[in-house]
Amino acid sequence: MNIRDLEYFYQLSKLKSYTDVAHYFQVSQPTVTYAIKRLEDHYACQLVEKSSSNRVLHLTQPGKVLANHAREVLIEIEKTEKAVERSKKNLLRIGLPPLITSDIMKKFGTHDEELEIFRQSQLVQLGSRDLMRLLVCGDLDFSLLGSLEPISHAHLTSQLLYKKEFFVIVSKDHPLADRKEISFKEVLEETFILLDEHHVHMTAFKRLNARFDDLAQSTVVLTDSNLVLSFIEENLGIGLMTDLTLFPEYPNVVKIPLVEEEKTVFYISYAYPNEGEPQALLSSFIERLEKCEK
Repeated sequence: MNIRDLEYFYQLSKLKSYTDVAHYFQVSQPTVTYAIKRLEDHYACQLVEKSSSNRVLHLTQPGKVLANHAREVLIEIEKTEKAVERSKKNLLRIGLPPLITSDIMKKFGTHDEELEIFRQSQLVQLGSRDLMRLLVCGDLDFSLLGSLEPISHAHLTSQLLYKKEFFVIVSKDHPLADRKEISFKEVLEETFILLDEHHVHMTAFKRLNARFDDLAQSTVVLTDSNLVLSFIEENLGIGLMTDLTLFPEYPNVVKIPLVEEEKTVFYISYAYPNEGEPQALLSSFIERLEKCEK
């Protein structure tokens, strides 16, 4: 079977027009027609029913089955091509969420062999949600990740490294600063200073807020954790973060645990595509990660 034929068919299932598919691939319309005919001959069944104007009336049942599988096949082929190209260049693309990476690097030594992977890799620094998407699409060979549940994905090998707890973060001058624990219900009318939707922190906030009918509506959304902490330190609002972010340069912020029934866990893991064994350098890095103090 020709992969290009499968690409034509998959686009036909979406665009419903032989003419539009031909324009999409910049080929002649007969090229698309012959490709579909070859697939129908291969599977010995009709895949599409079309009108006289070369528009697809609908896919047959076998056509629907093939379209669903074609999407998965084409995604896997694209991921494979990316991985092979990186392998040919001896290049690793590694995802590093800044907050998690900063915390993990504190646990590393300064030995050259422990840092070698960073010199030989292309480093992608984004929030965990974006890194997870890139990993699944085949654009990364490995990533550290933060999540609200243990990672489980059919196409990824993953391992939990350790867990952190979310806290309500306030200025030491805030009236709540002396509290030993707090319910989210008590801070619904506060202004929240939050990391944006590219970070798992926003999802944690939305989940807690949903338990109280989304009554917390006053929010300031930022992209940088240092700016979030600066705003909180100036008592311009409160935050919802893990203590990964409580850097020494912000001594005037206080973390308050959530009450037991509202505690939210931040899972810190690594993951990589499970198509094959990691390269030797990556395997060594993984071994070192797993020795990190929990």
